[in-house]
Amino acid sequence: MQADRPMKATAIMDLEPPAVEIEPIDIRLRAYLAGRLKAGPKPKQTEPPGPVLTFDCETRTDTSQRLRFGAFRLDEGAIRTEGGTLLDEGLFYDEEALSNTELELLRTYAAEHGLRLLPFEDFTEEVLFKRCYDLSGTIVGFNLPFDLSRLALSVSPSRSTSKDVNGKKDRTFDRRFKGGFTFTLSRDRNRPNLRIRHVDRRRAFIQFHLEHGSGYPGYFVDVKTLAAALLTGASSLGSVAKLLKTETQKSVAEAHGALLTPEYIDYARNDVRCTWECYQALLDRLAEHELPDLRPMDVFSEASIGKAYLRAMGIKPWRQTETVFSPELIGVIMSSYYGGRTEVRIRRAVREVIYAD
Repeated sequence: MQADRPMKATAIMDLEPPAVEIEPIDIRLRAYLAGRLKAGPKPKQTEPPGPVLTFDCETRTDTSQRLRFGAFRLDEGAIRTEGGTLLDEGLFYDEEALSNTELELLRTYAAEHGLRLLPFEDFTEEVLFKRCYDLSGTIVGFNLPFDLSRLALSVSPSRSTSKDVNGKKDRTFDRRFKGGFTFTLSRDRNRPNLRIRHVDRRRAFIQFHLEHGSGYPGYFVDVKTLAAALLTGASSLGSVAKLLKTETQKSVAEAHGALLTPEYIDYARNDVRCTWECYQALLDRLAEHELPDLRPMDVFSEASIGKAYLRAMGIKPWRQTETVFSPELIGVIMSSYYGGRTEVRIRRAVREVIYAD
């Protein structure tokens, strides 16, 4: 047989590449932005003088996780009192998420136990706003963002708000809530909306929406966040209560989402009592650190406690002590840092999901 002859080079291989003007550019991997100089030290934070509202919501088990009913208690006094005095206790509900039989059960249960029974919108206005927020009170819960969002009438992505700084509108001061959500809790336009943005599975920023950057943002304490900063190895309400050895331990519920029963209402009320006792026990733990300027609503992690110790010892941040250090040199140093890894299993795809409380 005749051997195969080598193939000739095609015309396309003989073409010269087009002339392209190459423009060298600098690659910026990281950048250091010098912040504005602050006018002075932050004013000393004071403890909220109003009552403490502790509540918990029970929901459907479908993807909507819509509110069915909830339980609450309102206690008197500042946050570091000896247990406080119980001012009010009751139940609230979403009429459209319950059957007539379940509504009648709630009415009977509330009457037999001397509890207030309110539609959830009335609970929001009469208890959360009038008897807590308006009196500079503290709102307490376990996994608080979930329970607060169950009270929402509508939701939208959070937007930045403006603030007058030297006669100019500044929209950068509210960056903490970028990527979060704004919840409408009341039909009264004079009531503030609520902003929530999750930081991670145990922390979230929560604040009432402030028009033009002024006003009262509210006080919120998520027992889950406070426990994670003060304790080790406790992530659920049951494990926190067990570790703190509270008088009320978390009870075991029958099937969630099933027909409402007196036992399930007992379970919801017990959760509120357990959350309140954990909150009080954690306040005692926090007080042991003898950091009077550190309020529970300002504790987001172990680092919050560590920074409070540094402030108490008079140790200032490096940038406050080295004010003449060149920002350009800091930028060069920061550009040499590499790190971090992000993994996304489902990307740019619409999926039906369910939020796990």
